[in-house]
Amino acid sequence: MEDLNIKTIRFTVETDAKLTKLADKYGRSKVLFFKLMVDYFYRTKKDPTDVNDELLKNAIIKGTHNLTGFIKTQEQTLLIPMKLDVDRMIGSQQKILDCFNAQILEHNRQSGLQQTEMLGKLKQIEPFLKLIGQQLQSKEQLKSRALLILEDYHKGREQLGLMASAKDREDLLKKARERINSL
Repeated sequence: MEDLNIKTIRFTVETDAKLTKLADKYGRSKVLFFKLMVDYFYRTKKDPTDVNDELLKNAIIKGTHNLTGFIKTQEQTLLIPMKLDVDRMIGSQQKILDCFNAQILEHNRQSGLQQTEMLGKLKQIEPFLKLIGQQLQSKEQLKSRALLILEDYHKGREQLGLMASAKDREDLLKKARERINSL
C-alpha cells in the first residue's frame, strides 16, 4: 500500500498551536481538519484573508435585493389589486346593508302604524260585539218566553174544549196578547 501523504507543509509553532486547538475543539485530527479547511475554501471560493467575508455580504445583499424585488412585484400584481377589490366589495356590502336597514326600518315603522290602527279599530268594534252578544242572549230569552206563552195559550184552548163560550176564548186570547206585549 502506497502512502498518499507525501507532501508536507511548514508553519510556525504558533500556527501549529492554533491548528491543534481548532482540531481538538471539533474532535478531528490536524490532518483531517486541514483537508476540511482546504475543501471549504475550494468549494466556497472564499478568500481566507477576507475576514469580513465580502462574498458572503454581497451574496446576502443580492439575495435581499432579489427578495425585495419579488415582494414589490407581488405587491403590484397581486396585493394592491386584491386590496382594491376587497375595499370595493366592502363598500358595496355597506351600501347593501344601509339600503336593507333603511327598508327594514321603514317596514317596521309602517307595521307599527298598521298595528296601532288595527288596535284602535278593534277597540271600536269591541262594544258592538258585546251589544250583539247581549242582544243574541236577549233574543234567545225572548224566544223561550214566547214559546212559553204559546204553549200556555195552547193548553188553555185544549182545556176550554169545543163547547167553550166565545167570552172564555176571548179572555184566553187577551191574556196571551198581554203577556206578549209585556216582553
